[in-house]
Amino acid sequence: MRKTIVAVYDTHQEAKNATEALNREGFSDSEVSLVASDHKREYATTDVVADHAETAGEKAGHWAINGGLWGGVAGLVAGLVGMSLPGVGPVVVAGPLGAALGGAITGALVGGILGGLTGLGIPEEEAHVYAESIRRGGTIVSVTIPEERVDLATRTLDQFHPVDIDERSASWKKDGWSRFDESANPYDHSKALAVPAGGVSAGTSTRRSRSYGHPDASV
Repeated sequence: MRKTIVAVYDTHQEAKNATEALNREGFSDSEVSLVASDHKREYATTDVVADHAETAGEKAGHWAINGGLWGGVAGLVAGLVGMSLPGVGPVVVAGPLGAALGGAITGALVGGILGGLTGLGIPEEEAHVYAESIRRGGTIVSVTIPEERVDLATRTLDQFHPVDIDERSASWKKDGWSRFDESANPYDHSKALAVPAGGVSAGTSTRRSRSYGHPDASV
């Protein structure tokens, strides 16, 4: 049986460190996925064209990934593809989850972020939290692997300060949030408050990444 291990990070640097560590531990690019908010345009080099494109596929076709802070890194991040997701805005994607969203294969939007996440075996309630995390500027790293490798993947992801999605969603709900809305406008980052602390303190063994049973269908 395969499992999907998921972690969400507040910074691209933490996510980069996690993907590099997974690679060092022998996890392949075909097992690891990444979806990162690109609201700061760290990756898109043709913003004007992208913003005027009609569809997500056209936007992905016009965007060129310049590497941003990940320039020159081989493996998963070298295959990042830019696209725009309903309710989220600009993102970069790679790996099986990126393929499920469409951008990693054709640059055409196949399904929304919720469909891509639930397709990995994530329950819908938690998929809403992960999707909202991306909308608010976060990055998801996931690994889909045989069950016997779950502990290694979990230990690796938890080294790099993933957020506690229960704490994070609770803080949003206090402000009136209830679920991710694909029909909403992208998040207004210019008015966003600092995100609440959700990472793991250095030296702790608290697990923040989560394991989900993967559907039999391929991703």
